[in-house]
Amino acid sequence: MQPKITIGIPVYNSEKFIKKHIESICSQTFQNFCIIISDNGSIDKTSEICEEMSKSDNRIIFSKWFLNEFGAKIFFQNIKTLIKFNVS
Repeated sequence: MQPKITIGIPVYNSEKFIKKHIESICSQTFQNFCIIISDNGSIDKTSEICEEMSKSDNRIIFSKWFLNEFGAKIFFQNIKTLIKFNVS
């Protein structure tokens, strides 16, 4: 079943709050969604946290960009790519 809602989360060096943020979304009573997290070259533990969470919940899709550049452009490029390949 395709999710009714896709939630996009662009992140950069967000290790202090990203886990709590994702857990808050996942604990909602409405469960028919997917979360696309796009990391824009974080140099802290953001990527490791997001990767771990995506492995434990199949509604979470994680994508990492290794350079901190182009912010929103990279985020939307990742979403377009995931939609094109119907990854959800």
